[in-house]
Amino acid sequence: MNRPLFPRMSIEAFEAWAEGQDGRYELVRGRPVMMNQTTWNHSHITTNLVRVILNALDPNQYHMAIGDFGLQTGEDTIRLADIMVTPNNKSGKDRRTEEAVLL
Repeated sequence: MNRPLFPRMSIEAFEAWAEGQDGRYELVRGRPVMMNQTTWNHSHITTNLVRVILNALDPNQYHMAIGDFGLQTGEDTIRLADIMVTPNNKSGKDRRTEEAVLL
């Protein structure tokens, strides 16, 4: 039997809902989608990329977000990137951006 789809929700409703959930979720066309757990190899590659990218970034111009910071790709979609570089103009309370420089 197929699992029923979550009801559609706004980005704001999704962010409030996701706070109380176990696991990581993306919002895809208004519906929450649970993310898979990563493998050791994936984590190792991500860690190596973080090291290289951080060494190349000017911290006065750019910020790196890892894993749980959202990239808004549409009016009802938020994706989670393993690594995202953004301009260093975010509030400490922001949960998402539309301004990724590198994914």
